[in-house]
Amino acid sequence: MIGLMVPSAFAQTTSTQLSFYIGVNDELLESNTVQNGDTITFFGELYTADGQFVIGDGPILIKDDISFGSDRIIATATSNEDGLFIVNWIATPRSGGGAYDFYAVFEGAFLGDIELRYDRSSTFSVTVSTITSPTTLADFLYCLDQSKPPLYICLLYTSDAADERSSVDLGGRRI
Repeated sequence: MIGLMVPSAFAQTTSTQLSFYIGVNDELLESNTVQNGDTITFFGELYTADGQFVIGDGPILIKDDISFGSDRIIATATSNEDGLFIVNWIATPRSGGGAYDFYAVFEGAFLGDIELRYDRSSTFSVTVSTITSPTTLADFLYCLDQSKPPLYICLLYTSDAADERSSVDLGGRRI
């Protein structure tokens, strides 16, 4: 049951306010790109629009805004007695590619004869990258300039190389 401490003369319909933030790996998100597998934390507060009262036990949906389609629910949370909510999600690339457009929504509710109105937060655009820390020289060079295809480096070794020491015959050419 949704909880709200209000005086008895409070209006029948009450506007709500939803603050919404995103963190990554226990820090506030500072860029719009995260890595595949990062722990994303969605958090915020639900309160009356005038800021006088917090709303506890309010259902919060974290959604991805889908252009020309139904928005997808990413996570759900419930505000605590202080109006605060928090929920974690493990980052995965968006199906179909592109950036997620995250937002939080309180779809409204009734508290006795008081209607708490719908509210939607601002939208945060976040891309989940599949590139991890470079482990090879080729990965490192690719990370430096992603506009170019990756550079592959290999070492050729044949049994002739051991016999010839400084050069080897490959198809009639000595290298």
